Amino acid sequence: MENQLKNLSRTMDKQISSTPVFTNTDEQNILLAIRNSSTKKVEKPKVKNTFVPRLLTAALFAGVIFTSYTLIDNYLTPETATEIEIKKPEIRYAQEFSQASSMISYDENTNILKINGSVKNTTEFNSEKFQTKIKILNEELQAAIGSKTIEIDETPKQGYLKPEEPFTFTKEITLEKPISESALKDALQIEVYTETKTLTSFIISDIKFTGKKAEEPVVDEEQPVVEENEKESEEKDSSSITEKEKPEQDTTDSVIEESPKPTDSLDNLEEQYGKKKTPFNSVEVTKKDGYFFIKGITIGTTLDQALRILGPYDKISEKELHAPIIATWNLETSLKEYQNPGLFVELSELKKDNKIGYLSYNTGDIAYIEKIVAQLGEPYKEGPNVKFFYSEKSRQMLIIKNEDSYYTVSLQFEPTLDPYKNETN
Repeated sequence: MENQLKNLSRTMDKQISSTPVFTNTDEQNILLAIRNSSTKKVEKPKVKNTFVPRLLTAALFAGVIFTSYTLIDNYLTPETATEIEIKKPEIRYAQEFSQASSMISYDENTNILKINGSVKNTTEFNSEKFQTKIKILNEELQAAIGSKTIEIDETPKQGYLKPEEPFTFTKEITLEKPISESALKDALQIEVYTETKTLTSFIISDIKFTGKKAEEPVVDEEQPVVEENEKESEEKDSSSITEKEKPEQDTTDSVIEESPKPTDSLDNLEEQYGKKKTPFNSVEVTKKDGYFFIKGITIGTTLDQALRILGPYDKISEKELHAPIIATWNLETSLKEYQNPGLFVELSELKKDNKIGYLSYNTGDIAYIEKIVAQLGEPYKEGPNVKFFYSEKSRQMLIIKNEDSYYTVSLQFEPTLDPYKNETN
């Protein structure tokens, strides 16, 4: 069988063609070609890198779409887009106030307690709306007032303070019963507050106690002596009273206050202070350490200090209800009497420890006024025929006013500058 199969190709070749189709050489060539083709590695065709161009194309396409969307969105909803992009600034308020000049005054004769409070916004921001109250810390004063707290109804016009703006209030109370002077020491605390914080809190230390003090028995003991001496002066010769006794009686506050004749006080003061009364030839105006001085005295100088510097006054005004007492030192001047020549000092009471609250004098010396203005420099405010010079430290206002035929120079305390804001420079 095997032999028959081997001869089959030849038999078929003979039958298909009379001549052989594949020779032995052809067969070998074909087999060699097959072997060579199976051993060669087929190399893949090189493909160009197209990733970067495709990425750029995609980015360009996305940019066109985003730009178109932004333009359309801004066109359709500009307000909404603005609100999203712009941040609203944070609102800031003043965190604290500074204490300004504050004072307590009590008149034992009228039993009236007067409280003057003052604060200032020294920050760069507006404050919130605030309220003010007074806490009564002394039990004796609490009983006399009938409360531990006093609410202050006064507020700034707009309800808050702008930067560098002051706020001043006044509270007057008629006490239910008299109090001692010690009841006012560290007794009143001012508190300025908002809904969330306290802007300032301080105790008023400036106290003015006026009137006849019940706790000083020495005044009551000496009073009968004064009355007895007055009777003796009517019945007997005044020489019966020695010169040594007079100064001892007159040095008490009550004797000075109750002296019925100013001339009597003048004689006594000359002996006490060892100086003769005026007139003065001139009155100097100076400024030192933030304070204005007229003839060496200023706001807050006591009467005793003024008498030691100036000597005895020439005149005292009559004591009237709710009116200040005016002490006058005369000047040598060509001014007429109706033009009130002299240095004037205003006092609430004629007592040695009482402080001066106001000073003024009139002068016709124009050259000296020009010299004062040049020394003081630029005024705080200036109006028609008047110049205002202000000291922030002492809160004093020096005013020089042209009265046509003469000038008035006055010095006063100003806790707030509101009255001067309408003045034009």
